Amino acid sequence: MKKFLSVYLYTLFLFLILLLSENILLSKMDSRSENIRNIVINRLSFEFEKIDDLETKVDFEKKVLEIFEQNRNELKKEFGKANVPEKVEVIGKSFYFLFPDKKGKIYRIILNGIILVTVFILSVLWFILWFKFIKPFKDLSEYPERLSKGQVNAKLPENRSKLFGKFIWGVNMLSDYLSAEQKKNRKLIEERQKLITSIAHGIKTPLFNISLYADALETGLYKNGKPDSQDKDMAGKIRKNSKEISDLVTGMLKASENEIFPYEPMFQTFYLHELSDFVQKEYENRLKVLHIPLKIEKDQNFLITSDRKGLETILTQLMENAIKYGNGGGIEFCLNRSDEIVELVIRNKGAVLNENELPFIFNSYWRGSNSKNIEGNGIGLSVSRQIAIKLGGDLVAKARPDSEQMEFTAFIPF
Repeated sequence: MKKFLSVYLYTLFLFLILLLSENILLSKMDSRSENIRNIVINRLSFEFEKIDDLETKVDFEKKVLEIFEQNRNELKKEFGKANVPEKVEVIGKSFYFLFPDKKGKIYRIILNGIILVTVFILSVLWFILWFKFIKPFKDLSEYPERLSKGQVNAKLPENRSKLFGKFIWGVNMLSDYLSAEQKKNRKLIEERQKLITSIAHGIKTPLFNISLYADALETGLYKNGKPDSQDKDMAGKIRKNSKEISDLVTGMLKASENEIFPYEPMFQTFYLHELSDFVQKEYENRLKVLHIPLKIEKDQNFLITSDRKGLETILTQLMENAIKYGNGGGIEFCLNRSDEIVELVIRNKGAVLNENELPFIFNSYWRGSNSKNIEGNGIGLSVSRQIAIKLGGDLVAKARPDSEQMEFTAFIPF
C-alpha cells in the first residue's frame, strides 16, 4: 500500500519538475528572442538614421519603408522570421516596429495546460484506485490471517461492490464456520482437560498411600520396627516407581495446560495508541449496532516494547466479556501510564460479582454467578491473565457495586 502511494508521489514530483523545467526553458527562449529583436531594431535604426537629411515627411516615410524592405529578407535569414518586424510605422521623424506575436506564450499555455490536466487525471485515477480497490483490499488483507488465528470477533462489513461483495460474503461464512468449529474444539478440550484432571487427582490419592506403605516397609512397621534388607530394597523400588508415576501425572497435566494455551510472546516496538485504535476499529461499528456506548480515554502517546498481538488478545477477551456480561449501559476503555507500567483498563456496566467470587475469576473453566444462560467455557480470563504474566505483568479484577461496574486492569511493563 505504501509503495502505491510512493509511486503516486514520485510521479507527482516528476510532473512538477517537468512543469518547472518547461517554464524555465521557455522563459530563457523568450529572453533570447527579446535580445535578438533588440539587435534587429538597432540595426534597422542605424540604417534609418542615415536619412535624417530628407526634407519632406512623405519622402522620409518612403525611404524608411524602402530600406526596411531591402533588409527584411536578409534579416529573416540571419535572425529568423519571428524576430524580424512585420511592419514599420513612421510617425513624424520617429518609427515603430511591429513584431509578430510570440508563439512561446501560446506554447507555454498549451504545455502547462497539458501537464496540469495530466496531473489532474492521474490524481483522479489514483483516488478512484485508492478508494475503490486499494483501501478496501487493505482493510481485507489482514482479516484472513487474523481469522486463521481466531482473533476476529466482528465480521467484515457488507459491501455491494461486485469486486469484493462476494468475497466478503464468503469470508463471513467462513468466519461463522470456523467460530462454530472453534467452539466444538474448545468443548472437546474442556472435556478432555476435566477427564485428565480427574484421572490425575484419582491417581494421586492411591499413589500417596503407596508411598506410605513403602515408608512402613522401610521402617519395619509390620515387623516390630526391625526391617530386613529385602524390605528396605523393596521399599526403595516402590518409592522410585511412585515418583515416576507422579512425574508422569505432573507432565500430563502440564502438557494439557500448554495444549489449551500454546503462547510464547513476541516482543516488538509500537505506539501505545495503536491499542486504542485496535479497539475502536474492531468494536466501534459492532457496538453502534448493539446500541452500547463506547468511551475511550487515552493518556499521552509513546513507544512501548511488548507483544502487540498478546495485548490485543487480552483486550479482545475483556471487550467480549464486557459485551456478553454487561447490561448495555456502556463500556469504558482507558489507557494510562504509571511509572514504567502501562495500565489497560476496561469497565462495563452490568451484573457485579460478589467479593467472594473474585478470587476464582481467573481459574480455568470457572464461571461466575452472572454467567447463567450466557454461552462460554470459562477459559478466556485465565488465558488473558497467563498472557499478562508472561509479559511480566498481571491482570486483576475489581467489583464496583456503587457504580454497578466490573473493572479489569492489565498491568504491563514496557
